Amino acid sequence: MPEFLTDKQIDELAETLRGTCNSLDTELEKIGKAFEMVSSECLSSLDERVMCCEQCGWWSDSDEIDGDGFCAECQVENIEHASDLTE
Repeated sequence: MPEFLTDKQIDELAETLRGTCNSLDTELEKIGKAFEMVSSECLSSLDERVMCCEQCGWWSDSDEIDGDGFCAECQVENIEHASDLTE
C-alpha cells in the first residue's frame, strides 16, 4: 500500500534537495520513508516543486528544468558546446 507524505513533508523535502545533488532515496529514508512505498501522487507533487537535472544531477526548481530534463545551467552549457562543434 502506498504511503503518503504531508504537504509539509513534501515542502521540507523539496527545500532539502534544492541546490544539492543528494539522493532522493537517502532523503526519504531520513524521514522514515522508502521510495518504492511513496505514492505517485506525492512524487508528482514533489516534481512540481523540484526536479533533478538529467545531466548534472543537481536539484533545481521545476520551472528551471526544460523538456529534456536539463537545468538552466546545463541548457546553457549544451548550447555553448553545440556552437563550439559547428565552428
